[in-house]
Amino acid sequence: MVRFSLEGRDFEMPLDSYEVRGLPAESEAERLRYTPQAVSSRFPYMASGPDPIMEQLSPDRQWFLTYKNYNAWLRSPLGGPLRQITQDGSEFFRWEIPLGLYGSAAEAPWSPDGRQVIITRFDLRKTPRVPLVNWLGHQEKVDWAFVSKNGDPIPRAQLWIVDVPSLHMKRIDTGIADDGLYDEQIVPFRWRADGSEFLYFRTSRNWKRVELRAANSRTGTRGLSW
Repeated sequence: MVRFSLEGRDFEMPLDSYEVRGLPAESEAERLRYTPQAVSSRFPYMASGPDPIMEQLSPDRQWFLTYKNYNAWLRSPLGGPLRQITQDGSEFFRWEIPLGLYGSAAEAPWSPDGRQVIITRFDLRKTPRVPLVNWLGHQEKVDWAFVSKNGDPIPRAQLWIVDVPSLHMKRIDTGIADDGLYDEQIVPFRWRADGSEFLYFRTSRNWKRVELRAANSRTGTRGLSW
């Protein structure tokens, strides 16, 4: 199911029939219910910001993919307890909502049917940190940001596919060994329209080499690359 807005009206289009249907206008309370919340005030591995990381709503509007205490969670727009996807996140080895090109939100972490979602695990254990000092208050406040200079290890990303009903997780085989060099980037992109594969970029740190790769949604194994 695809939902979109045009000239102030909301529409939906089932992927099996491609029939576009107009949706009734939402009340203000309902609109707020399905508005994503900011879950982080700054990307933790970039000195620049302050673009917030936002929750991502599933196409069927059943769940928000959200972030809390370095772990990935699911939040229902209708309320109720959060569903915790991961439990072993830490400051230097954290789970996050996927980020796409240039630190923006990935185009579509959710599969078209809303039954699978991509989450990212960032390994920052070898990435240098720099202090960011706020001089505007009565007392100085120091935050720390992960910043890689030329030659420093860069954050290493893992991609995982989560089955939403069971919370079963499969790691995508990106071809980067856990004990390899911290010198390549994995950037989430989007799902295929039929949900059969998830597309992502594997690049050198200077972007002189860019590969568009596909991962099987059922197994996480690598498919075609371009």
